[in-house]
Amino acid sequence: MSRKSVGPRAGSRTGIALQALFDIGGQAAETEWRTATARTCPFTIIQWEAAIQGLLNGAMIFQRRDRFEITDYGRTWLGVVVEAAPSAEWAVPGRYVPPMRPLSPRFMTRMPSTRDGALDYQDIPSRMGDERIAHRSKA
Repeated sequence: MSRKSVGPRAGSRTGIALQALFDIGGQAAETEWRTATARTCPFTIIQWEAAIQGLLNGAMIFQRRDRFEITDYGRTWLGVVVEAAPSAEWAVPGRYVPPMRPLSPRFMTRMPSTRDGALDYQDIPSRMGDERIAHRSKA
């Protein structure tokens, strides 16, 4: 089940607090914001802290030192059209990838280095029942 609406309910204390912050310019100190919100809806300290925490957790606002600001997501929730960032006139080019060269030494198989005596086991005859089986090399 998916949630259709993410954010505070309209008319809730958290929604009223967010609207009050937007009405006073979108950024304010906590005391200034709380004073503006108290005109519309009185809050207890516990309700105020819960509202701020809910808005911070929901990424509707962020705190920079002692001031709170509404994020673009908070403005979108309020119904304010958020302008897109201006696009650059040039795009960043992609990484350079050299063309594939199948005969390049980079793609050729390398001969494994082996120490002396590493392949001596090939000289030992194998038997399956009473039949002798010659060792088969990979190449």
